[in-house]
This record gives sequence, C-alpha cells and structure tokens, in this order.
Amino acid sequence: MLQPSVEMGGEFLEFEELLEERFPTRRICSAQEIVYGHRERDLHVHYYIKRGNIDSYILHENGGAVNLSRRGRGAIFPLYFSWNNTSVEMTVESVAVEECSFLVMPKRELHNLMLEVPELAIAMIDAHAKFSTFLDYSLASQLFDPLSVRICNSLHLLLKDNGQVQMTHEKLAQSLNASRANVTRVLNDLKKLGVIDIKRGSIFLLKPDELLDRCSYIVRGH
Repeated sequence: MLQPSVEMGGEFLEFEELLEERFPTRRICSAQEIVYGHRERDLHVHYYIKRGNIDSYILHENGGAVNLSRRGRGAIFPLYFSWNNTSVEMTVESVAVEECSFLVMPKRELHNLMLEVPELAIAMIDAHAKFSTFLDYSLASQLFDPLSVRICNSLHLLLKDNGQVQMTHEKLAQSLNASRANVTRVLNDLKKLGVIDIKRGSIFLLKPDELLDRCSYIVRGH
C-alpha cells in the first residue's frame, strides 16, 4: 500500500440529489477491484462516490506505482476534463479500498449537465484547483519536510476509524522512499512519547492531537 498524496471527498455533496436524478445507473465494486483504468471505455465515464473510498495510482512502465489520491463520499473521479490524451489517461488506475457504491456518469452527459448548472462547473474547477494545490504541496513536502513529518502525515492520512494503521515498517518505508531503519527509528521515538503503539504489523494511534501537531501544515489544515 502506497501513501496517498492527496485526500479528497465531499466536493460535490451538495449536488448529490441532482446527480442521482440525472444518472440513475449504479455500480457496486468489491474491495481491491479495479474501478477505472487500462480500458478505452473508461475514458468516457466518470463516477460519483456514494459510499466507500478509492485509491488512484499512476502506473509507470518500469513497474512502479505512485498513489496520487484517496477519494471518498461526495467526490467525482476522474475529475472532468475536455483535453484528451489517451496515453496519459491509460496510465491511471483507480482501485476500491473497500466495497464501494458509485453513480455512473457518461462523460458527454456530465458535460451537458455542467453547461446547464454553472454551479456544478464551478465546483469542478474548484476540485481541480484543490487537487493541483495539494499535489504541489506534496511535492514540496517530499523535497523539504523531514522524514519524521512525512511519517506523521502518512499515519494521519492512512488512519482508520478504529485508530489503527495496518502497515509494516517496511511498507511504510517503501511508500516514503526511505530506509526501513530510519522509519523504525522515528516510529520508536513516537512510541516512547506515547503517541503511538506498535503491534504485529499494525500501528495504533494513542494521542491523535499530538500526532496532528507533528504533521505538515497542509495536513493539519485538511
């Protein structure tokens, strides 16, 4: 599992009733099912998330993958765009984190709806701006934030409702492009401070406010 650079959700909640009326087709996906990617037909459809979360990856020809974003209820993916570059879009893959429910929105019909409802088009522009800004900050964080801050960011973003992050030291190190030894050192420091506990491949958050205080500005304000 790779660290998501951006978390999004709720950007289109105020339009949910309208979207349900215009796009009655539903799709249910199970955990780890590929929702979007590698298929020409995927270039002509968008999804509104009714329930669950999805992770979107950029896949590189060398076999590597970068988790660009996690999107939850009230998000649309991919965000609408009229520019078409098939070679780029076919490198994107979106995977259900758990069982998810979506509204299926054909590209042309979504385009027409945005022409009818300018507020929806503005919300789409705002979502693009939010995504772009978060990616810019994520790049700056990778370049300038110390490893301890990046680890706290990851733990906060990957935290489940039960206060647990199911990830080994090795997987966390891989997601941050850091050595396992350095990641273990930071985690042990957090454990000594009573911020987290570590048991059998899982990290348990004991003091969420203290962890958040150690995160970068963009995460604290998220």
